[in-house]
Amino acid sequence: MDTRIIAATNKNLADEIAKGNFREDLFYRINVINVHLPSLRERMDDFPLLVNHFILHFNRHFNKSIKQFSSSAYELLTEYTWRGNIRELENVIEHCFILCSGETIQLEHLPKRLQLKPDEKPKEQSTASLSNFKEAEREIIVSILNKHNGNRSKTAKELGIDTSTLWRKMKKLRVE
Repeated sequence: MDTRIIAATNKNLADEIAKGNFREDLFYRINVINVHLPSLRERMDDFPLLVNHFILHFNRHFNKSIKQFSSSAYELLTEYTWRGNIRELENVIEHCFILCSGETIQLEHLPKRLQLKPDEKPKEQSTASLSNFKEAEREIIVSILNKHNGNRSKTAKELGIDTSTLWRKMKKLRVE
């Protein structure tokens, strides 16, 4: 069998080996070529390209026609630290797409954690963000179900998910 393994981590594997958290023999088996990818914060020149990519992606996914971020919302995005890198950026833009019904994403469409200054951030921000996201997801499912007169197949197709996934989401979000 001829195989190749591509692996990524945000950990320093040399440190993890020293701590006994990663096997040294496995490290030498997979450590053929190293590619260092700087964090998003270190390559903000790529930021506009990534934002545009995700806008195009989510326009297709949600069947919307959002064109841009308002200047104040975009400024807030560029000032944020992006500890979660590109995945976090993708999730934030998806959050905005769920809440935005116009052509421009405004400040109020951004997650609350981005809107608050570091000294104002609530301690339980993840629980609040999760409940806001669930409520937004619930609203979208309900509105698309209404659009299709309760037809789950058409709703799932428009959302780009399987009907079984829609059923699970409806059950979890208590959508009748």
